[in-house]
Amino acid sequence: MPTLGTCPVCERAIRVRTGKMVHHGYQRPGSGHIVGDCYGVGTPPYEISSEGTRGYRDHVVAPRLARDETFLARLEARTVEELHYERTVPVPTTLQRGWTGRRTDPGWTTTVGRIRFDEAEPDQQRVWERVYGARLDTTRSEVAWMQRELERCERLIRDWAPGELREVESEPQPGRQRRRRRLFRRTR
Repeated sequence: MPTLGTCPVCERAIRVRTGKMVHHGYQRPGSGHIVGDCYGVGTPPYEISSEGTRGYRDHVVAPRLARDETFLARLEARTVEELHYERTVPVPTTLQRGWTGRRTDPGWTTTVGRIRFDEAEPDQQRVWERVYGARLDTTRSEVAWMQRELERCERLIRDWAPGELREVESEPQPGRQRRRRRLFRRTR
């Protein structure tokens, strides 16, 4: 029978195989390949050990929080002289409309720009202030989020106690059933 355990990172009930958490937290974009994983994959479930939570805290949360706090201090002291930013710009299209009547391209694209602090150009100064303000707000939000994440990890480590893994009946997964029905309808 399949066994479920709690992921020591995302706290979801995930299948356990050979004493370790299986793949979860990933996406399968158009290529169908697995992209990304939860940091808890391959670690013992939380019921067995808080090792996965400790690793996540020490190798992901704490370094990112330190980096973000350092960058926030530089932003607040206004010592940052160059920023990278994303902007969405319209793109003229030459593509015809698809069979649905909609254009097949979005008509917009995201580009990455770089801006330097330059007092000589007033137009650049306005863009700089807008980008700077947005980055300051974003960095403050990221620092607050990482502080909450660090507190969550500390709580999980502090409150850890051995627990029992859960055995579950093996049932067909609803996503697979829907996929099979779709495929069956296409072949009729």
